[in-house]
Amino acid sequence: MSQVVLACDQRQCNNLALTNQSVQLRIDDELADADENLHFGSELLSPKPPETLRLYFQNANSIRSERMEKWLHACVCMRAKEVDIFGLAEINVNPRHPGLTEEIAQIAKRNWTHATTTLANTDADCRAWAQQGGTCMTTTRKWISRLVESGRDAKLGRWSYHILRGQDNRKTVFVSGYRVCQANVAGPLTAASQQWSILKKAGVDRPNPRKQFFSDLSVQVKKWTSKNWEVCVSLDANEAHEDKEHGLASFLEQTSLIDVHRYFHGSEHEPATYNQGSRKIDHVLCTQGFVDCVSSCGIEVFGVGLESDHRGLFVDVDATKLFGDCTPNLSHHSSRILDSHIPFYVQKYRRELHQQFSDHNIYDRVLRLSKIQGPPTLDDIDEYEAADCDITNACLSAERKLGNPKVVPWSPELLTRVGTLYYWKKLQSLKSTKKKIPK
Repeated sequence: MSQVVLACDQRQCNNLALTNQSVQLRIDDELADADENLHFGSELLSPKPPETLRLYFQNANSIRSERMEKWLHACVCMRAKEVDIFGLAEINVNPRHPGLTEEIAQIAKRNWTHATTTLANTDADCRAWAQQGGTCMTTTRKWISRLVESGRDAKLGRWSYHILRGQDNRKTVFVSGYRVCQANVAGPLTAASQQWSILKKAGVDRPNPRKQFFSDLSVQVKKWTSKNWEVCVSLDANEAHEDKEHGLASFLEQTSLIDVHRYFHGSEHEPATYNQGSRKIDHVLCTQGFVDCVSSCGIEVFGVGLESDHRGLFVDVDATKLFGDCTPNLSHHSSRILDSHIPFYVQKYRRELHQQFSDHNIYDRVLRLSKIQGPPTLDDIDEYEAADCDITNACLSAERKLGNPKVVPWSPELLTRVGTLYYWKKLQSLKSTKKKIPK
């Protein structure tokens, strides 16, 4: 629960910890014979080493919620883990819904100040803000300065990506992908059904969204690697290496990508990454040049971080080696209340500013000063200075009267309650799937 610790006072954290500990002890007794829930690979270091870029991937099992508290919780978790770039699969939101992308961006920037998120989902006719499937890719902190391009899989929305630039224009592509678990139509609103319909309209005689995923992604990866770019694909493939379908194995053969966790830690004790499965179906696949820059990697236990039925995967990278030079910290620009991208607040600001100008006779004073002929006198200069000071104060006063334009409610108490809610949900999920609770 370290993400809650970041936002609450010590007394609240202590009370919450005692409550969580008592719940854990009770359920530990009930799960004495449950399956082991063990970490795989390297431990997630905190604090992380200097000039380390931390990548994290997880099937979020939806960030959809009434007030976007799931996305808020995801951001808090990523910040607590010192993650710099993260990808989420199966986000289940519609990026084209009015205001949704802006709301997600606002929440991310409340956690990092500098953050860019790219959402992807199908272009199916969907007017609601909830839509099955989809992925997102988020880059935060100083690494924003290296971001030169972001994008998504057109039409089908199966992956999103960010491209970061290093020294001598060397580039690295970070991809977040989601491959549906059904090969054909499995219901009118599922991600598989949406993709099947779009492929059918595009002239594909017998659409197979699962097969099409690796076929299309292979073409895209080859375009990037043909330019000598490094590529890191994080995805929920809904397939293990040894599956008879051979879709993943064929993709790796065609693109020469490497499973980074298998490369460093082997496959003998490889864990299931879905809590109702028995195989590793989530993967981080990289070019050899990227693998050479990896300093550590691992797979976390169930029930840590996001409320999800999948494990989280992380990779720590020597950023200086990957990009060829150091990445300077970004200066924090002064925070303004006014956001010109929110029309309601712009209109309210203009009304307040007009009232301030009228109350302080700004219009008449500026008009008189504009009619001065010849060099200004000392009295004129004093009047210029006074008008400038009053205009500045009027702008600041009008801005303060806007209140907080952030549409997402937040407070330490709210974050504590959200953390408690997700803690109980994780325990319930672990209990139902017979997984030991992480200590």
